Amino acid sequence: MYAKLVLLVNIKLSVLVAAVMWGTGLSLGRAMTRYDAATFLTDGKHMISNLATGDGGVMIAAVVVGLATVTVAAAVLAPVFTATTARRPRRHVLPAWPSTSCAGGDVTGRTGVSL
Repeated sequence: MYAKLVLLVNIKLSVLVAAVMWGTGLSLGRAMTRYDAATFLTDGKHMISNLATGDGGVMIAAVVVGLATVTVAAAVLAPVFTATTARRPRRHVLPAWPSTSCAGGDVTGRTGVSL
Protein backbone atom coordinates (compact mmCIF):
# COMPACT_ATOMS: atom_id res chain seq x y z
CA MET A 1 0.00 0.00 0.00
CA TYR A 2 2.86 2.36 0.85
CA ALA A 3 4.49 1.70 -2.53
CA LYS A 4 1.28 2.55 -4.38
CA LEU A 5 0.89 5.80 -2.44
CA VAL A 6 4.47 6.88 -3.20
CA LEU A 7 3.97 5.98 -6.87
CA LEU A 8 0.73 7.98 -7.03
CA VAL A 9 2.39 11.07 -5.51
CA ASN A 10 5.31 10.68 -7.92
CA ILE A 11 3.01 10.53 -10.93
CA LYS A 12 1.00 13.56 -9.78
CA LEU A 13 4.09 15.68 -9.17
CA SER A 14 5.62 14.66 -12.51
CA VAL A 15 2.42 15.58 -14.35
CA LEU A 16 2.31 18.91 -12.55
CA VAL A 17 5.89 19.76 -13.53
CA ALA A 18 5.27 18.71 -17.14
CA ALA A 19 2.06 20.76 -17.29
CA VAL A 20 3.85 23.88 -16.08
CA MET A 21 6.58 23.44 -18.70
CA TRP A 22 4.17 22.72 -21.55
CA GLY A 23 1.77 25.48 -20.50
CA THR A 24 4.48 28.11 -20.44
CA GLY A 25 5.93 26.98 -23.74
CA LEU A 26 2.57 26.84 -25.50
CA SER A 27 1.48 30.22 -24.13
CA LEU A 28 4.66 31.90 -25.30
CA GLY A 29 4.55 30.04 -28.61
CA ARG A 30 1.07 31.30 -29.39
CA ALA A 31 1.99 34.87 -28.49
CA MET A 32 5.17 34.82 -30.55
CA THR A 33 3.52 35.89 -33.79
CA ARG A 34 1.25 38.59 -32.35
CA TYR A 35 3.69 40.64 -30.25
CA ASP A 36 6.85 42.48 -31.02
CA ALA A 37 10.11 41.27 -29.47
CA ALA A 38 10.12 43.64 -26.49
CA THR A 39 6.58 42.72 -25.42
CA PHE A 40 7.29 39.02 -25.93
CA LEU A 41 10.39 39.15 -23.72
CA THR A 42 8.55 41.16 -21.07
CA ASP A 43 5.69 38.64 -20.98
CA GLY A 44 8.15 35.75 -20.83
CA LYS A 45 10.07 37.26 -17.92
CA HIS A 46 6.80 37.98 -16.13
CA MET A 47 5.62 34.36 -16.56
CA ILE A 48 8.94 33.01 -15.36
CA SER A 49 8.95 35.25 -12.29
CA ASN A 50 5.41 34.13 -11.40
CA LEU A 51 6.22 30.44 -11.85
CA ALA A 52 9.64 30.47 -10.21
CA THR A 53 8.25 30.95 -6.73
CA GLY A 54 6.10 27.84 -6.49
CA ASP A 55 7.51 25.67 -9.23
CA GLY A 56 11.00 25.51 -7.74
CA GLY A 57 9.61 23.71 -4.71
CA VAL A 58 7.43 21.45 -6.84
CA MET A 59 10.40 20.39 -8.99
CA ILE A 60 12.55 19.62 -5.96
CA ALA A 61 9.67 17.67 -4.40
CA ALA A 62 9.21 15.73 -7.66
CA VAL A 63 12.89 14.73 -7.68
CA VAL A 64 12.85 13.69 -4.01
CA VAL A 65 9.65 11.67 -4.39
CA GLY A 66 11.04 10.14 -7.60
CA LEU A 67 14.10 8.91 -5.70
CA ALA A 68 11.84 7.59 -2.92
CA THR A 69 9.77 5.78 -5.54
CA VAL A 70 12.85 4.08 -6.97
CA THR A 71 13.97 3.05 -3.48
CA VAL A 72 10.55 1.69 -2.50
CA ALA A 73 10.12 -0.09 -5.83
CA ALA A 74 13.53 -1.72 -5.46
CA ALA A 75 12.62 -2.92 -1.96
CA VAL A 76 9.22 -4.22 -3.03
CA LEU A 77 10.35 -5.87 -6.25
CA ALA A 78 13.64 -7.33 -4.98
CA PRO A 79 12.06 -10.63 -3.84
CA VAL A 80 10.29 -10.96 -7.19
CA PHE A 81 13.48 -10.53 -9.20
CA THR A 82 15.57 -12.81 -7.01
CA ALA A 83 12.91 -15.52 -7.15
CA THR A 84 12.65 -15.42 -10.93
CA THR A 85 16.33 -14.99 -11.70
CA ALA A 86 17.73 -17.41 -9.14
CA ARG A 87 19.88 -20.07 -10.67
CA ARG A 88 18.09 -23.38 -10.79
CA PRO A 89 20.03 -26.64 -10.81
CA ARG A 90 20.15 -28.28 -14.20
CA ARG A 91 19.18 -31.84 -14.87
CA HIS A 92 22.25 -33.49 -16.28
CA VAL A 93 22.06 -36.48 -18.58
CA LEU A 94 25.19 -38.54 -18.70
CA PRO A 95 26.33 -39.80 -22.07
CA ALA A 96 25.73 -43.42 -22.97
CA TRP A 97 28.13 -45.93 -21.55
CA PRO A 98 30.54 -47.51 -23.99
CA SER A 99 29.05 -50.50 -25.72
CA THR A 100 30.05 -53.82 -24.16
CA SER A 101 27.94 -56.04 -26.36
CA CYS A 102 26.88 -56.25 -29.96
CA ALA A 103 23.35 -55.04 -29.03
CA GLY A 104 24.67 -51.64 -27.88
CA GLY A 105 24.09 -49.81 -24.63
CA ASP A 106 25.51 -50.78 -21.25
CA VAL A 107 25.11 -54.06 -19.39
CA THR A 108 21.58 -53.14 -18.31
CA GLY A 109 20.49 -52.32 -21.84
CA ARG A 110 20.00 -48.59 -21.22
CA THR A 111 21.55 -46.11 -23.59
CA GLY A 112 21.80 -43.23 -21.14
CA VAL A 113 21.72 -42.57 -17.41
CA SER A 114 19.89 -39.58 -16.01
CA LEU A 115 20.26 -38.13 -12.54
